[in-house]
Amino acid sequence: MEEKMDVAKVQSQVLEAVSRLPSRDADTISRLHSDLLDVTQLYEQFTDPLGLWECKLAILHCANHYDSALVTSIWQNIINAEVKKLGNADTETKLAALSSKMKTLGRTYAQSEQFFPLDFLVKTLETYSVRWNGPPGWVVSIMLTAGVSFQRLFAVYNRLYGAKDVVWQAEGKPNHLLKVLADMLNRLVDSSTGGLAALVPTADRRALIGQCVEAVGVFFYGSLLHDSRHITCPHSRIPHSTRQVRTYL
Repeated sequence: MEEKMDVAKVQSQVLEAVSRLPSRDADTISRLHSDLLDVTQLYEQFTDPLGLWECKLAILHCANHYDSALVTSIWQNIINAEVKKLGNADTETKLAALSSKMKTLGRTYAQSEQFFPLDFLVKTLETYSVRWNGPPGWVVSIMLTAGVSFQRLFAVYNRLYGAKDVVWQAEGKPNHLLKVLADMLNRLVDSSTGGLAALVPTADRRALIGQCVEAVGVFFYGSLLHDSRHITCPHSRIPHSTRQVRTYL
């Protein structure tokens, strides 16, 4: 019974999405209204041919059907569709709209790691942050609001920074991730927002602090390297944040 209710919810989502299409078909809407379909029918007969990306993700999640490449492709199309819809809007509107979309979807999927490819999503959103001149904490705020833990997010940014992807150089912001990481460290010591106590459960704090202290040397020397190439970098904020973080040990 519970499984049928879950499928019915997904079908309702599909019906709503189909009803919003400019080329909506009366027979299609009537069928979705009158028959309770299974997830295979919903996927193959409606969401796939109509390009209903959010509904496709909902079906995979409902069926607990995991395909890494497919899930990543769906998320890419969800983001592409949102960006295309925004057209020539100003950057503030774009940042707000994409943030809202990702927070809404994140609240549904962030705790299901298979259906919320965090590394991919963070990198993709940070690319848009660079293009739209978003603040350093834009993506981090999205993910924290969506329910991603600070420690999981910090690990993702560590991996991204370590990968030395050429995308940041290509976008003209080679030190972008350093600024984001500096912002993350500052969040831990910002007493006005609760700092570490507000972001990390007590049981996880010591491990996270150790990771921060270990990683910060890499960030610091990385920022010095960028400075040697005459690029303004946030390295002056990193040691200060580290000293403050150490006080929690």
